[in-house]
Amino acid sequence: MIAAGRSEPGGHTVEIRRVGTAQATPGQTSDPTTPERRAYQRKPPRGRCQVTLFRGTLGLGRNLALELLDISLSGARIRVAESLRPGEEVQLLLLGQGHLRPVKVLARVIWCRSDGRTAIVGVCFDKVLPYPDFLHIT
Repeated sequence: MIAAGRSEPGGHTVEIRRVGTAQATPGQTSDPTTPERRAYQRKPPRGRCQVTLFRGTLGLGRNLALELLDISLSGARIRVAESLRPGEEVQLLLLGQGHLRPVKVLARVIWCRSDGRTAIVGVCFDKVLPYPDFLHIT
C-alpha cells in the first residue's frame, strides 16, 4: 500500500492510497509501486490435480507438464520439462477433483523462465476457463 498526503485549498490534507497486491514471478522482484494487473485471482491447485501440456493445438507429441503451480480463470503457471517460446500455442488438459474427464484448454505462452533442468511458463487461455471447472481444480 502506498500512502501520500496532498494539501487542498483551505488547508485540508487529502490522503491518497493505492493498494497493490503484485506478486513476483520467478526471476522478478516485487515492486510495491506496481498495481496488480491481473483480471482474475490466482489460486494454487487443490489436491491431486493433473495437468498435461502439448506444443501446438492438436494435442500431439509428448507431455511437457510437470506440475501446475497456480491457475486463474484466464491463465496458469506451470513447471515444464523444457523451455517454450513466448507466443507459442499450447494445449492443456486439466483434470481436477470431481472431473470425469479432462478439460481441454488452448493457450498461448506469455513468458518462460528456465531454472536449469526445467522451466516455468505463464500461459494465457484463449477463452476464460468455465467457473465450475476452476472450482474443481482449486
